[in-house]
This record gives sequence, C-alpha cells and structure tokens, in this order.
Amino acid sequence: MHLHKLWSRMVYFILAIIARRVYQMVQSWWIIDQIQHTLGEDSFSLGPGEHDVRQ
Repeated sequence: MHLHKLWSRMVYFILAIIARRVYQMVQSWWIIDQIQHTLGEDSFSLGPGEHDVRQ
C-alpha cells in the first residue's frame, strides 16, 4: 500500500512536469505564430510598396 502511494505520487509528479513542458511548448509555438503573422503582414505591406517604387 505504501509502495502504491509512492508510485502514484511519482506518476503525478511526472505528469505535472510533462504538462508544464507541453504548456511551454504550446506557448512558444503561439508566440512564434504571432511573430510570423506580424512579420508576414509587415512584409506583405512592404512588398507592393517596393514594387511600386521600382516601377
């Protein structure tokens, strides 16, 4: 019984670490997606302008 309690606590600890790691990964992916989205809009807005200047 004591061993089972220790095992369940260790499993809970591992799950907590995995959950935190996954949360950080998703957060970093969301931040990267936001940065790419912002840079994409900036590049799109700058792209046609450069072509207009060259023409």
